[in-house]
Amino acid sequence: MDIDRKIGEMFVVGFKGTAVTKELAELIAKRYVGGVILYARNIENMAQVARLCSDMQTLRKTVSETPLFIAIDQEGGVVHRLIEGTTVLPGNMAVGSVGDEDCAYAAGRVTATELHLLGINVNFAPVVDISNNPDNPSTGVRSFGGDPDKVARLGAATIKGLQEHGMIACAKHFPGKGDVSVDSHLDLPLNASSRGALAKRELVPFRAAVEAGAGMIMTAHVMYPEVAENKILPATLSKNVMTDLLRGELKFKGVAITDDLEMGAIEKYFTVEETVERAVLAGADLVMFCHTPAKQKKAIDALRRAVESGRIPPQRIDESVGRISRLKQKISTRREDIAAALESVPYHHLIADRIARDSITIVRNEQGILPLYLRHDQRLLMIAPKYEVLTQVEEKEGEEEMILDLLRIRHEKTSLARIDTEPGEKDFEVLSTVKEFHRVILLTYNAHLTVKQLLFAKKLIAARPDAVIVAVRNPYDLSKLADAQTTVATYGYRNCSLKALVEVLFGEIEAKGVMPVKL
Repeated sequence: MDIDRKIGEMFVVGFKGTAVTKELAELIAKRYVGGVILYARNIENMAQVARLCSDMQTLRKTVSETPLFIAIDQEGGVVHRLIEGTTVLPGNMAVGSVGDEDCAYAAGRVTATELHLLGINVNFAPVVDISNNPDNPSTGVRSFGGDPDKVARLGAATIKGLQEHGMIACAKHFPGKGDVSVDSHLDLPLNASSRGALAKRELVPFRAAVEAGAGMIMTAHVMYPEVAENKILPATLSKNVMTDLLRGELKFKGVAITDDLEMGAIEKYFTVEETVERAVLAGADLVMFCHTPAKQKKAIDALRRAVESGRIPPQRIDESVGRISRLKQKISTRREDIAAALESVPYHHLIADRIARDSITIVRNEQGILPLYLRHDQRLLMIAPKYEVLTQVEEKEGEEEMILDLLRIRHEKTSLARIDTEPGEKDFEVLSTVKEFHRVILLTYNAHLTVKQLLFAKKLIAARPDAVIVAVRNPYDLSKLADAQTTVATYGYRNCSLKALVEVLFGEIEAKGVMPVKL
């Protein structure tokens, strides 16, 4: 394999479009890139995704006997690229609320089966970061919870569920980015923990991921000054982290991949040339540029120059290409009976519903308001936020929401009021009407990080102490609303979770979930 092919093999790229574009074709056929990541912008429906994956692999065969990595972030919950025609699972913290390894394995199995059907072979999941900082804007419900041992158990089970059903799993974000308060899409976060503290907390799930045989581990764009050789160097670019810690201490033999190198945490402080050279010298096998063709080409050229100049030894490239090649040999080429696989999707929906039902947690019910018992003439008001993308890893594409229908099936005299996640003056006018209703339910959406939404919730509780407060994203909202006497957590706003919520509110099922983080 010549140097151009070796270097191309170390790149994963994103693109815009729902079919192979001229830019993508050039990257695959002339630049020899080894992998592609799909986003919602690349997705119309299942049939189109299957054609796209097939077309990319056909193009790859013109230049290589090994397949492309075709990857996606199908974490479940708030990060779910494929929606229509697939099973939308509740997400990691819901699984953490259930706390059962069989549940985590089932989530992995369902996801892998459906992705493999389409020709996708890598899932950038599970997130095995610990949710131990309420101010973290990007982890939250993407984590299984705050207990390192539980996160380790559930993460390992998810990995096995994915990899035993045709998918390469990728545990992320090494060495753990739960305890930060900045989103790395925007800037460079800091975790000032000592090496010893990391070993007792953040590294526990990654050790379990390695032992479970995770094919890939993704890096965190986070500073760890007590671990990295340079106090302002992100883990992605640190040899102490990527080689000494991951390879040396944790004995990881799989493929190390960077998170997207076009994030603010990297681009604000390093040029493309510096980034790709430092990442490879640190120990990354795959470097990922998800958005800009010019940057992708610049990075490929920069890595080639770094090798030609001797700044990166050829054997360093050979190490990565060897690991990539060995992992690609494990890619399953088995093709299911498509009709039979599609027939299984309704059963997968039942699994998603079961996880959601078992995850709903009643945190407080001091007035005994739940379950709701309403006479036919009594009025019910639900106030709900207009769900927004809160981090760049999320995307707007989603399900057709059914919350109002679910409520009215059970109680005809139900009204739904929508407010912004940062309520404005008109939104606050809703509060003047709440005494007209027998029962009021408020859904909060990361109110603990949203000043006006938190104020709205507090004003509602003051006006209606009997209001039911439901945190439909991070449950940390409830820790900021100590005066609320009736509180519930769903760990997500997907339809499966909202359906389970309504069933709990009306006493149709028991709330079995156990809070997986400290409030």
